[in-house]
Amino acid sequence: MKTFRSVLFFIAGICLLASCSKSDLFSGNDFNASNSDDMNLKGLAVSSVKSLPDEICLNGTSNFDVYAPKEGRVVVDPAQMYLNVEATLTHVEGQNYLLNTTEILPPEAGGPMVYRIIDWEVKISEGGAVKFSWPESWWELGVDRGDVLGQVLDHTGCILHGPGINKGTIAYNGYFDGISFYAAMHLTGEQVQEPTMPVYAEIDGPVKLVFSMTLNKVDCSEGK
Repeated sequence: MKTFRSVLFFIAGICLLASCSKSDLFSGNDFNASNSDDMNLKGLAVSSVKSLPDEICLNGTSNFDVYAPKEGRVVVDPAQMYLNVEATLTHVEGQNYLLNTTEILPPEAGGPMVYRIIDWEVKISEGGAVKFSWPESWWELGVDRGDVLGQVLDHTGCILHGPGINKGTIAYNGYFDGISFYAAMHLTGEQVQEPTMPVYAEIDGPVKLVFSMTLNKVDCSEGK
C-alpha cells in the first residue's frame, strides 16, 4: 500500500506541467531567459547548428521542481520528481527543428510506462540558443490533451505568470551545443482554488515554478 501511494503521489506531481524551484537549487544550467542568446556568458563551447546532422537522437530527463518561498518549503524535489525522456531532434529548415519527446515513468514510479508524447516546434540559433513553446495539443496517458495553462490551474490551483508565459502557453529557453540540450521555463504561481492533486494542497503564498528538460546526444543506432 505504501508503494502504491508513492506511485500516486509521483504521478500527481508530474501532472504539474510546470514545476517550481528555489533559486539556490539551480545548477549551472539555469540562466535568465532575457540573455539566452548570449551563450558565451555561460562558458559553453557551442557548435554552429550548420554542422549538425539532420537527425539527432537524445536521452535524458524532464524534471519538476516546486518551491514555496514564504514557507521555505520544497513542495516537489526535482531529484525525485522526474520522467525519463527519449527524443529525436530533426532539422526542418533554417533555424527550425522538430523535437519529438517521449516521457516515460521510471521504475521507482511503477514504470517503465509511456506517460506523455509531445512534438515541439523548436528554434535553434547559430549560436546554440534554443526557444520553443508548449504546443496546443499533445498525448498524455492515452488521451489527446490541450490547454496547458488550464490543466496546470486544475492540477495545482495556481494561476501562472512571469517570463515563462507567452501567448497563452508556456515558453522555454535554453541551449544546444551539439551534444548537450537544456531548456527550462520559469514561472510564478498564485494559488486561487483547491487543487485536484493533493501534493499541491494548502500552499501558503506564491510558488516558484520551473519545468526543465536535460538531454544528451546518443547513438541513433542504439535507439532513442
